[in-house]
Formats: sequence, C-alpha cells, structure tokens
Amino acid sequence: MRASRRILVLSHHGRAVAGGATLADAALAAGLAERGDTVDLLFFEEVLPDWARATWRLLLYPWAAARAFLRRHGEARYDVIESTAGDAWVIDLLRACSPDRAPCSRSVPTAWSTTARSWMRSAGGARGGRPAW
Repeated sequence: MRASRRILVLSHHGRAVAGGATLADAALAAGLAERGDTVDLLFFEEVLPDWARATWRLLLYPWAAARAFLRRHGEARYDVIESTAGDAWVIDLLRACSPDRAPCSRSVPTAWSTTARSWMRSAGGARGGRPAW
C-alpha cells in the first residue's frame, strides 16, 4: 500500500472561474485526495485580501502563498508542493534559508503535462516517429 502524502497545490486563479486551469487544479486535487493523499488547494481567495484585483493578484499571490505555507508548515509538513505556474519560488527561497529543511519535493509539471507527454510519445510511436505538430 502506498503511503499517504501531504500535498500543497498552488492555483493562481480565482475559485469562481468556471473552466480552464481552475478546473484542472481542482480535478488534480480531487484525484490526489481520492488516492488517499491530504491536499490543500490554495486559490486567490484563500490567501489574498479582497482589495487585490487584476495584476495585483498575480504580483501578490507568490508572497501570499508563501505566507500561508509558513503558517501551515509547522502542522502540515508538506511532502509535495505542486506549482504549475512557478508560484512556489518564494517558498523555495524561504526553505533554502530555513534551518529546518524537512524533505519536500516540488512538482512543477501537472498531471496534464505528464499525460500530454505520454500521449505524444504514443502518438509518435504509432507513426514510427515524432508527433506531427
């Protein structure tokens, strides 16, 4: 049996967006939870003040996500931080400076990109070469 992991998923989108990356991040979190992992999914609304809109959201989100990570890390001890858009760079900096560097893997590609690579390999293999894009 596979050991359960504690996973932090950073989604630099609003929870109310009815499509695209928001749904992909929610589906990824749900799939991981179905496997038995504990998943914290952070959208804009979970970490940013109400006044933060438009470009401010994108600028502040990595810092706000790092703040949430620090607040939760003592009790959570994440095994994996999933950040497709690279929003974990502040967390990476803070962890590098920390005397308590508990092992933690960081996943940049999502399940979608892994699936896409697998599909491209099989599509290319079926034709005896690389996929024709």
